[in-house]
Amino acid sequence: MKNQRVLYMVPLLLIAAYLAFFADKTPEEELVAPVARTTPIEPVGQGQPAASAPQAAAMPQFSQEPDASGVIPLAPRVQLAELAAAGGADLFAHGVGPSPEEQAAQQAQQQQEQQQAVQPPPQFPYAFIGKQFDGRDWQAFFEKGDTTLIVSSGAVVDNDFRVQSIKPPQMLVLHVPSKQIINIDIDNAQ
Repeated sequence: MKNQRVLYMVPLLLIAAYLAFFADKTPEEELVAPVARTTPIEPVGQGQPAASAPQAAAMPQFSQEPDASGVIPLAPRVQLAELAAAGGADLFAHGVGPSPEEQAAQQAQQQQEQQQAVQPPPQFPYAFIGKQFDGRDWQAFFEKGDTTLIVSSGAVVDNDFRVQSIKPPQMLVLHVPSKQIINIDIDNAQ
């Protein structure tokens, strides 16, 4: 087993030694062309004091158009610093948070939800009188005055109540306007 391993490793070692000693190690001749500066750079602490420096009348502009190679050039730091000092657009404001209008809308929605949560769900207006299992689903029977109502899962009653599920001994009904669940007790008697 060791001999087989040595037979595989020796040729790999020879190839690595050949590449280390005899491979082409010359650097590539490709050079990057220097870029000419458009604005002079003044060292810090030299030149005119900041108070007496001439102020630009307009906001500094930099090109967002791609050059001949298709690359958008970087904006000089001097122009970016002037933008920040002049109170221009916040360069780092992307994705910071919701705007004041959005915050006000969120607060109003939260207050509305809190008011709805405080209010108890309305009572189901029908009285339970019985239930039946048809082999697949449960049906429940309700009455209100002279009206008898037969409901199954998914039924909508008076456009305000939707039956979510009927699983004796309970029936869950959603009050659609307030989106609150009402738990109706239906007895186990068949």
